[in-house]
Amino acid sequence: LNFAYAITPLNGSGAAAEVSVKESQAAGLRSIYRLGPDLVPISVAMSDRYWEVHRDLSRQGKLGHAPEDCPERDRGMMARMWTQESGWQDILVPPMLASDARPSRSTRTGQ
Repeated sequence: LNFAYAITPLNGSGAAAEVSVKESQAAGLRSIYRLGPDLVPISVAMSDRYWEVHRDLSRQGKLGHAPEDCPERDRGMMARMWTQESGWQDILVPPMLASDARPSRSTRTGQ
């Protein structure tokens, strides 16, 4: 179960907050989501420890790709977002180093 364990307000960056999400019980495996003023995720980054564990799992043959070839590194992460108008939607949150383009909504909704 993923959960936010730190929320940091931001000033003057075009973003309202960063939310750190624990991705695993292992220490340091987290993703950091940057939220816009409307609290919609605008970008995501993975912790250094996340990529270290990814590399180890790849070397052990437990993942079919190296961190450098990871789709999440290039395209971002899928997240769930709820709005009153649309209910639950899957959105693609771009990687932090990408442009500040808004996340794209997938065609799957209401799940």
